[in-house]
Amino acid sequence: MSSQTTINVLLLGETGIGKSTFINALANYIQYDTLDAAKSGEPLCLIATQFKVSDADYNLIDVSYGCDPNECYEHEGQTVTQQCREYTIDYDNQSIRLIDTPGIGDTRGVDRDQENFEHILEFIEQYDVLHSICILLKPDMTRLTASFEYCIRQLLALLPSDAGAHVVFLFTNSRSTCYRPKNTMVLLKELLNELKQEPTGGVDIPTGRDNMYCVDNDSFNFLLALRNGIKFSDKEVADYGHGWKMSGTECRNWLRYLSDGMANNRQLDVKRLKQKRQTNIIEKIMIDLMGEIEKIDQLILDNTHKTIIIKSKSMTDLKYREDNSLVKFDDLDENVSCSFRKLFRSMFKVKKSSSNKNNNNKTSSSSSSKAKVSNQKHNDHQKHYDNDASSDEPQLKQIDHDNLELETEYAQLVDCLVKLCWFVVGNNNNNFVNPYDEYIGQCIDQHSSTNLIDNDDNDDDDDYDNDLVKFYKIRSDQYNQLVQQRDDNSASKLTMQANCDMIKQLCQLKISGKNIEKICVLEK
Repeated sequence: MSSQTTINVLLLGETGIGKSTFINALANYIQYDTLDAAKSGEPLCLIATQFKVSDADYNLIDVSYGCDPNECYEHEGQTVTQQCREYTIDYDNQSIRLIDTPGIGDTRGVDRDQENFEHILEFIEQYDVLHSICILLKPDMTRLTASFEYCIRQLLALLPSDAGAHVVFLFTNSRSTCYRPKNTMVLLKELLNELKQEPTGGVDIPTGRDNMYCVDNDSFNFLLALRNGIKFSDKEVADYGHGWKMSGTECRNWLRYLSDGMANNRQLDVKRLKQKRQTNIIEKIMIDLMGEIEKIDQLILDNTHKTIIIKSKSMTDLKYREDNSLVKFDDLDENVSCSFRKLFRSMFKVKKSSSNKNNNNKTSSSSSSKAKVSNQKHNDHQKHYDNDASSDEPQLKQIDHDNLELETEYAQLVDCLVKLCWFVVGNNNNNFVNPYDEYIGQCIDQHSSTNLIDNDDNDDDDDYDNDLVKFYKIRSDQYNQLVQQRDDNSASKLTMQANCDMIKQLCQLKISGKNIEKICVLEK
């Protein structure tokens, strides 16, 4: 059968909602018009099923039909369906492909739910299109679980804004509510209203007779119980017979709705979903890489501090005025000067005295006293840090070597970040915020805003912050130069596999490799 006559339907719902049972029930409801006709024929069981039912004396009896290793009934609360699987039902010259999925809200925890959700996304990527997303609910639920809301939000976030037209709600076990949605309708409308108001791009999902259907799985289970020899009263048989007719009518209405959607080319491009999902993964990877870049920047600055401390041991570069303020630092290399002043203020508690016109009348004895204190401090520091300069050379060389390694890794990380940036932009993500630009911007703003404070005592702080602003602006210029080297042709060649290969190479880095290996999900 050609792909044009196949309707792909994704089934989603919480654990225990009855997705697998519904697939069996649907096959029988459209095959047999009545329960009596079904009793005369052979039940269609696409998925192995197992449940308990009470006899007239309230004894629990196990009822099972079929055998399927993909269905596990041993652990209550865990999703019965372990892996996604497709089942095909032929109806009205069309093939209805139902994609059964693990239930949401597994008792094994949030991590298991996340694994199941990722598995669902990976599974549906094999199809070109989805024609409908069918969300199964019970009609009288008192609350929607956080896991269920999370998965629905995550899925819709990956779909285009018109995805709401493809969503259908199917209420199972509706016999108890006269085949109408009850409490669940209130909860559902609240959730859908929130989804519509999402600031990042809401999805408008309608709720009405066209996309909401009520069925009863129990009528199919009742058929299997009868075939297992369990006795029921005539009233019970009539009751479930009515449920069979009602459910059959709803199922046929639903299938006609899907058929009309196929005729009107109502479908979701799964390739777009896959593309957006890949983009989201890359954006998360970029944020993780930025964490490593920030760490490297901090390590370089820390090494700068170490260099300053070592080079200043002899104190030959440290000069004092009589007012006990620092004058200049002549002997330091340019690349370590940015953090020098702040470090020494913290080490020696040396602050520049604020100028005051009234101080001109101070006595010469007071000035002399200050000079003595200043000289004494200088001598104390000189004595404390007076070491053989030659013994520091190995340590300085090691720091230079470490910084070289850090800068090399920094360049590799930034180069990878640029390529990932091009991949995201190439996937038409107009809302993308480059994490590197954001990081550099925050650093520059942080140290620029310090200079806005009007305080005569913070002149050295201003110098320090100005040096750091220059440091981060240089970083920004280097990054922008790399960005400008990437043209549209080279960007178009970036694939998910190429991204994965780049990440694998970064995992081999000496300093950042192990952390990247832990945080990246591309290997998976």
